[in-house]
Amino acid sequence: MKKKVIDRNKRLVATILTISLLFLSSGLLFFKDITGNSILDNGVNQEYPCIDSDFKPDYYNYGEVSYREEIYSDKCIGNTLYEKYCKKSMFNDNYYPESIAFVCTYGCNNGKCSTKKF
Repeated sequence: MKKKVIDRNKRLVATILTISLLFLSSGLLFFKDITGNSILDNGVNQEYPCIDSDFKPDYYNYGEVSYREEIYSDKCIGNTLYEKYCKKSMFNDNYYPESIAFVCTYGCNNGKCSTKKF
């Protein structure tokens, strides 16, 4: 009786493994075009690069970030500049638009910090 249970368990495990292998191998055939790139791309060899016109967070020059056919502009709200830039993902080499708030000492106008007090 004990041997029959062990044989039945072995057959069950073998069947599960066989089905799993068939499923995985068929998935490889159907998903052969998957590149491993995430939705957010790194700006080098991809369909949707993240491009920052002022190349980094630059509080004293107006800039824009383009990503996936959208434009994100630096903007002022009061004396606070909301600077847009391309940030590298901590999980891979991809870049995506990000914003950082910066309080301008001499005020904020037209998407950049003023360099002199008016």
